[in-house]
Amino acid sequence: GPRDLAYVLYTSGSTGVPKGVMVEQRSVLRLVCPATFADLGPDETVLQLAPLAFDASTLEVWGPLLNGGRLVVAPPGVLTPEEIGQVVARDGVTTLWLTAGLFNQAVDAGLPGLGGLRQLIVGGDTLSPPHVRRARELLPGTRLVNGYGPTETCTFACCHPIAEGDAARAIPIGLPIGGTTAHVLDEAGDLAPAGAAGELCVGGLGVARGYQGRPDLTAERFVPDPFAPGARLYRTGDLARRRADGVIEFRGRRDLQVKVRGFRIEPEEVEARLAEHPGVDAAVVTAVERGSGSRRLVAYVTGDWPGPRPLRAWLADRLPDHLVPSAFVHLDRLPLTPNGKVDRAALPAPESSPELDAPYAPPRTPAEEALAGIWADVLEVGRVGIDDNFFELGGDSILAVRAVSRANAAGLGLTTRELFQRQTVAQLAAVASAPVAEVEPPAPGALAGLDAAALARLAGGGPEVEDAYPLAPLQQGMLFESLADPGAGANCAQLGFALREDLDEAAFRRAWALLAERNPVLRTSVRWEDGGEPLQLVRRGVVPPLAVEDWRSRSSRDWMRQDREAGFALADGPLVRGAAIRLDEREWRIVLTFHHLLLDGWSAAALWEELTAAYAALRAGRTPDPEPRRRYRDFIAWLRTRDMEAAREHWRTVLSGFEPPTLLGVERPDAETADLEPGRRYGELDAEVTAGLRRAAARHRVTLNTVVQGAWALLLGRCAGERDVLFGTTTSGRPPELPGSDRMVGLFINTLPVRARLDPAAALPDWLRELQRRQAEDRRHEHAPLNKVHAWCGLPPGQPLFETLVVFENFPVAEGTRRQVAGVEVEDVRDVPPFPLTLTVEPGDRLGLYLGYWRQRFEDPVVERLAGCLESLLRQVAADPDRRLWEYELPSRDEERALRRWEGTGHAAACGRCVHELFEARAAAAPDRVAVARGAERLTYAEVDRRANGLAAALRRLGVGPETPVGLCAGRSPDLVPGLLGIWKAGGAVVPIEAGLPDARLGRLVEESGLRAVVVGRGAGGRRPGSTPTVRLEDVAPAPSRPRVPLAPDNLAWIVYTSGSTGAPKGR
Repeated sequence: GPRDLAYVLYTSGSTGVPKGVMVEQRSVLRLVCPATFADLGPDETVLQLAPLAFDASTLEVWGPLLNGGRLVVAPPGVLTPEEIGQVVARDGVTTLWLTAGLFNQAVDAGLPGLGGLRQLIVGGDTLSPPHVRRARELLPGTRLVNGYGPTETCTFACCHPIAEGDAARAIPIGLPIGGTTAHVLDEAGDLAPAGAAGELCVGGLGVARGYQGRPDLTAERFVPDPFAPGARLYRTGDLARRRADGVIEFRGRRDLQVKVRGFRIEPEEVEARLAEHPGVDAAVVTAVERGSGSRRLVAYVTGDWPGPRPLRAWLADRLPDHLVPSAFVHLDRLPLTPNGKVDRAALPAPESSPELDAPYAPPRTPAEEALAGIWADVLEVGRVGIDDNFFELGGDSILAVRAVSRANAAGLGLTTRELFQRQTVAQLAAVASAPVAEVEPPAPGALAGLDAAALARLAGGGPEVEDAYPLAPLQQGMLFESLADPGAGANCAQLGFALREDLDEAAFRRAWALLAERNPVLRTSVRWEDGGEPLQLVRRGVVPPLAVEDWRSRSSRDWMRQDREAGFALADGPLVRGAAIRLDEREWRIVLTFHHLLLDGWSAAALWEELTAAYAALRAGRTPDPEPRRRYRDFIAWLRTRDMEAAREHWRTVLSGFEPPTLLGVERPDAETADLEPGRRYGELDAEVTAGLRRAAARHRVTLNTVVQGAWALLLGRCAGERDVLFGTTTSGRPPELPGSDRMVGLFINTLPVRARLDPAAALPDWLRELQRRQAEDRRHEHAPLNKVHAWCGLPPGQPLFETLVVFENFPVAEGTRRQVAGVEVEDVRDVPPFPLTLTVEPGDRLGLYLGYWRQRFEDPVVERLAGCLESLLRQVAADPDRRLWEYELPSRDEERALRRWEGTGHAAACGRCVHELFEARAAAAPDRVAVARGAERLTYAEVDRRANGLAAALRRLGVGPETPVGLCAGRSPDLVPGLLGIWKAGGAVVPIEAGLPDARLGRLVEESGLRAVVVGRGAGGRRPGSTPTVRLEDVAPAPSRPRVPLAPDNLAWIVYTSGSTGAPKGR
């Protein structure tokens, strides 16, 4: 029957052991009866070219024979493109399947003999856009189809007919074929949002039964379908993303993903951009280990060889710096496996390091030499010249802290403020001061005024107390918050890591114990009784709990939520715990759960780096030898040397005259929905936009963080209708003047206000540089806790300073973390949003934008809309970073998808959109839909929009601008809507004029409103209001676009005259 086995195909396994894929009869029928991706009817002749052990033969054989067509069997052996063409021409083949590698070779040969094909199906690997373009030129009458599918889904799961414009970029894999479902799922097994990458999981009749004799592997890869009870999904291991139109784009293998310089890189993204170069026929990109153990990105290309420098420049204009390969290797052709796929194992090693290609100005002094070496190490570039700019090389605020800290440790007295102001080695070396004096560390207990006997008394009946010291101011605030609101999971956070290999539990537990032994912060609890000063107690010999759980049949997210809600007993400690959760046979999630009073994200990531290094050493039979790090007590001692009076004066000056907080105007009362779970919305910008933002930041010599903060400030101002806004941001809190602070673990991070004054006429580059300059000044006083800043401003208790927060996540986890243990990657940080609306920015080749929010304050559709506005603004900045502030529209016309999600929420003015902008998005989405009708007359959305654009241009020529009163006399006619929109597009305020208005009343209205012009439509009844300039709508020529006018939702839209009690009309 249909559920009986049809065949067992053995494919290569990641462990080197072949896997027997059991395919049922019904899967074959699902593929070809009928075939929804190609015409396989009686008139078709199909060539069987693939070996019988390759699942493409299923299509080649049964596609024609089960649909009445003809099968032509190719001669034995491996055929050249020319020999394939001879068979096709001789036997009248009309449908042909080729692997991507063989397709490229055939295109290079000119596709000989294939001119008679009606259908050419290509797949098995990523398609090369240049080869696709050439194929379309050589075979103009042939239908090209991109076919995607693992053996486990019976040849094809998705297919995409390649259209004219598809070959400009990476070719999509399309939509599921008949009888198939395809879902893009995130790490938690939930549907990934449109545009976000995830694992492609395939369901339906094509899913194989499993692997013969491998129940463990079958259970790992063939999982229950959460969207179809009783059905199964096959986890392909492929990364994909679903576009807004539902079409799926292939993003590469999960096991081909590489990490270089801490960035997650999908080589296929780089390959696609390389393939767009006119001199490149095909490209493969991979990560190659250096002699030092670190990794670099290497590109292998075929075609006309332009040399490495032109290719590097080509990619630098299209991709972020970390996606540009450091080495390029030219090959005559890419090596292929017997099945026609690229043989990555056969790629040769690069012979040299082209990082040394470009000339540079070498260091001249010892200070320059030291700084150049530090920058090269921190930024992970080959070498640094004295005229190279720190931020143009990829630096940011986090890396600046590390660089300055390293410089101070080397005896160069520098501050981060100086690095922001003097951004080259030569400039910075010129201001380097005398070596930093090292402070003698205090004795154990001395910071708390305790001697050895007092420390012994503190132990009570518990483990020995080896040290005690006060809390940092931020810790104190967090302690009081936790005591005042001891709810489940208060101030608890989780950092998750994926481990895709077998776990050696004994070695992992030993590494965990060594981690606690070396880092006192993991053995810390808090004592606050007896009315005295709260203290941190470090106990000797304590090992935090480490759980090992098997959750293969349950959701790991449930475990993480329960663990987070369990919270911590602050007085008992320890305030951190770990867990290893088995998800599949060779997949684990390692979770660090910690109280924020103890650690920040940077510190947790550093601990994970040390843990994995120790684990790898123990598994290899070596003794772990981590680099020593300073203790948190040294930071407490440093804090006591700070001038809090100077900090008070600084923050009082910064915040003088501001009346917080900045409200978005879309919040809802929280009393009725106080028990709602926090909301989360994740999105990302594509690689091209992200690269544009990085280029803009480098060109204007600001950090990417500053660019994002600027966009957030602009969004806040436009939403709130304010020109002076305040929001919060997190700072590393690690003082560079304390040598080694970049490697210390503890709670350093701080939250401080950012004040941004919005001048609509200011040019974005100048404004961003000023924003960064002001924050560099703030960094000198970033040790001040937020509760102190709040009090210094004179705000009453309970009134927040700000309600939105921007967090730029850039934990400096070294590449060594990924090298030590194969398959390791940082997954996520889970935390309850600390403010009503928190934007977390995750840098990478695609900039992640994560919005956490309190649902008692913000509805889901409102946050979705805000996210769309922010993404639109950032896309505009990437495309044109030199505009004036108010020339950035919120949002631009390409936000139709976000607009659809916004329907019915009742908050259409929530984020900087004017009415005419909403209409423009509708017109762009459905230009031919009827918008206005009267009798037999019809106006489409596009027609209305073009008429309004023409009217706006005419009014601008008459001097109409923002809030200029313009009369509209159109009556009840189709001209009414173009008239309204045209006035608003010109910036004007509509003054409605009724056709039957008495002359005296009309004269008073014209005089009092100060009309600049009057727009007259066909329903005006011949009225002409005096000598005011008149524009007849029927005389205005339509226009494709409107004039650019800086507008905001708080601009005047109407002046409506109503009857007054005195008899005189009132304009409102």
